[in-house]
Amino acid sequence: MEICTILTRLGYGEEVRRWRVDKYKEFDRLLNARTIDVNLITVGSKAEGLTCFYESDSDLLYALKRVLCVEAGINLGTIPDDIDVFRMDTRACPGHCRLLQERKAHRGLQVINNALCENGYGGVLLSSGLVVDEFRALTLSEMEQHERAGPSIPGLL
Repeated sequence: MEICTILTRLGYGEEVRRWRVDKYKEFDRLLNARTIDVNLITVGSKAEGLTCFYESDSDLLYALKRVLCVEAGINLGTIPDDIDVFRMDTRACPGHCRLLQERKAHRGLQVINNALCENGYGGVLLSSGLVVDEFRALTLSEMEQHERAGPSIPGLL
């Protein structure tokens, strides 16, 4: 009980954490109202309400608005034509998949167009490495550059 009381006083109680989660969701909503092609989603310790705004790092997930990944069997006719559609091919290493282009949008995003490559069998794949490199090139002018770590773009705004 004493530990619970101490953690609550330090700002790690359930009520404070819930309040932080709500505030980060509100922050995301305000950011996304200003963006056209991407939704920013706070993830990690901030999304769980474990850390304050300037405490620790911030993890943001970039979700492109005009790109959709679908599983086999989805009716593409129900998806608007202005969305790039990729089908997930899960016959890869466990935990990974290949994204095969099913339908190109009429007005595709340049970041996506620059990250497409052939798979050697007449199909077109989306390269996650090229997508990260494209985003990194877009954000380098605003961020202090750090070494790439997997699918993330570490840096300081």
